Order: sequence, then structure tokens, then C-alpha cells
Amino acid sequence: MDKLKSTVFGAISALIIFFFVILAGVSVSPAAEAYAPKIARVLYDDVPLVDENGEVLMKLNADDEVEVTGEATAFGCPVTVSGTFGYIEKEFLYFPDESTGALEIRSVKVLAEGVGKEVELKAAPSKDSETAETLGDGVRLDVTECDSADYYRIVGGDYRNLYIAKENVTTSLTRNQRVAVIVIAVSAVAAAMSFGLIYLHRNRDRFKNKR
Repeated sequence: MDKLKSTVFGAISALIIFFFVILAGVSVSPAAEAYAPKIARVLYDDVPLVDENGEVLMKLNADDEVEVTGEATAFGCPVTVSGTFGYIEKEFLYFPDESTGALEIRSVKVLAEGVGKEVELKAAPSKDSETAETLGDGVRLDVTECDSADYYRIVGGDYRNLYIAKENVTTSLTRNQRVAVIVIAVSAVAAAMSFGLIYLHRNRDRFKNKR
């Protein structure tokens, strides 16, 4: 009888221990899946780091490094900067491990296919993506590389986080500017020829006497 009691007691003890192990596993697993901090960089200058009341704690500049400590909330992404905790809007950040490494911004101008035509800005770096905006020839943009070899990501301004095809930007003269240069050059030549003809006409007698 004592042996039976011992066996039953042992079985109950084992079940209790097993039950607590399961509970411990349930309580530990969320911690194991807790947010792993990520290193992010700021997309452009004068980005505010704010507290939960929206008060600006400091201003950050392009390529400043921050540690993102949790998922984005209504206040923004929770981040730590040089020991200061605050929030930054997610669209103001990029993640080097997921995109392009150190941020390199290029200043470019929109290059349209012809005079009066516009260039499409895409919501994603693909020609099949939705067209979010259109811009005319010559508009200045700040861009950086993205995970597409054919598109730039626009940073800053009203068109930030949209994409433009690399073939539609230039760092030299745009098509409208080229046309303007040609028109000015032709006009200058025509004006010079007109003044030359006027001068010869008014001084024709002088030239005749010299002969």
C-alpha cells in the first residue's frame, strides 16, 4: 500500500512539475520573440526626435545612426539616440541591412522624353507599380540607391519615398534646357548677323570711298 501511495505521489509530482515546465515555456516564449533592436539611419536633415507629447527633444541630420527598439506606434518608431529615448516617424528612417548601406544622396534633375512631357514617379521601384505623381522636365530631386538597379528612391521634399527611373534623371542639362540653349544660341547668331547687316548698310558709302 505504501508502495502504491509512493507511486501515485510520484506520478502526481511529475505531472505538477511537467505542468509548471509548460507554463514556464509559455511565459518564456514571448520574451524569446521580443523585438530585436535594429540599427537605422536618418534619411535627411532636420528630422525631429520627439517624446510621447510631441515635444522635440533634438533634431537629427541625414545619415545619423539610431537604434530602433520596437515596432512603430502612433508616436512613430521608438528609438535611442546617444542615450536619449524618443520617437521618429518611420518614413524618416532607412535600414542599412535591408537596403543600401550608408546613405549617399545625389542631386539630380528630371529628364523627360521630350519637351512638354512628364515623368512618372512610382510608389514602388517597378515600371508596373502604381504611378503616384508626375513631374515635368528639369525639376530638382534628391535621390539615393534602392534595391532596384533601374530606380532611385527619392528622399526629402514632397516626393520622398517615391521612385524614379534612372533613365529619367540627369546631372547635366535637361531636354528643356538643351532646347533653351539652342534657341538662345540661334537667337544670338541671328542678332549678331542682323546687327552686322545693319552696320554694313549704314556704312556702305564709307566702304565704297575706301575702295
